[in-house]
Amino acid sequence: MTADQDPPDSPARSPRLGERPVRPELAPRPDPAPDIVTFDLVRSDPEVVALIEQANKSLGVLGYTEHGVRHVTLVSRIARNVLRYLGYDSEYQELASIAGYLHDVGNVISRYDHAYTSALLAHDILIRMGMPPTDVAIIMGAIGSHGDDS
Repeated sequence: MTADQDPPDSPARSPRLGERPVRPELAPRPDPAPDIVTFDLVRSDPEVVALIEQANKSLGVLGYTEHGVRHVTLVSRIARNVLRYLGYDSEYQELASIAGYLHDVGNVISRYDHAYTSALLAHDILIRMGMPPTDVAIIMGAIGSHGDDS
């Protein structure tokens, strides 16, 4: 074996399910994340839609009032307007709007400590969507701080 060859047990040489090996640099890549994760992208994400719908159903069984799309849309608008009123730039207003929309997704797990589970679920969703970690951290802080016990 020469220096420019992969060792026999390297991933680049290991066939998968009888297929020919694919060099990592030639493998198909997933579509790149959007340059910016916007409220509209978050609102239309299938995972977000499913979490909000199921959280609303779960809370309805427990006797809570509407906590679905209408509620989170209202909260996202209020959050954006508060930051606009306080003089924050449009980027922070957008982050506030996203935080408002995702603030109750943790209700899909449990009402107890839902602010914290919402923040953790939002983290995974937003990182998957390609949001910069610094923006994700801001949103997590806002969501995690919204509960009755914070």
